[in-house]
Amino acid sequence: MKSNHRAVVSQTLAALVFLFFFCFQVKGQVAGDYRSRVSGLWNTANTWEYFDGTSWATSTTVPNSSTASVTVLNGHTITKDVSTTSVKDLTIDAGGKIYGNAAIATGGGNITYIDLFGNMICNGTYGSTGTNADIAALNIEGTACVISGSGTCAPCRIRKDKNTNSNSSVTFNINTYLTFAEASATDIYNNKDATTFN
Repeated sequence: MKSNHRAVVSQTLAALVFLFFFCFQVKGQVAGDYRSRVSGLWNTANTWEYFDGTSWATSTTVPNSSTASVTVLNGHTITKDVSTTSVKDLTIDAGGKIYGNAAIATGGGNITYIDLFGNMICNGTYGSTGTNADIAALNIEGTACVISGSGTCAPCRIRKDKNTNSNSSVTFNINTYLTFAEASATDIYNNKDATTFN
């Protein structure tokens, strides 16, 4: 009888430990992370919720930190309306989208970048979904960024643009389409002297 009781207690504890790690580790949310609340402009606080360490609350600020992770939820379209912003990890859920909602101007002057310091999981859409290049682009600024997922990853260009880390690398585990089509343009390159971009 005691043996059965111990087995039940052990199984219950194992289940609780599993639930704890599933809820708090797999999701990986920490205080200061953001997720979309509604479809809207990136640079509008009302578009976002932030995690206060216990629960999600309507935000009074917008995502722009190399230590904050951002998630765009299913059904939400975020229009990138600010020239450059920083994130740690970026997740776009299936049915979610980030784009600039504009074609590229001659010379690329209106391109809008996300500085990625961690990893990107794109199960939705980033950038263009058709034949016209969208202005959404990526700066790879972390030391070892990975871009993965099952969605459409189509930034107009990918580059390194800061010396926050002297060496940055990116690994692609998703088909990625670079769509900046000007004859004189470079789609993937290092834009910061005295740094390495792998």
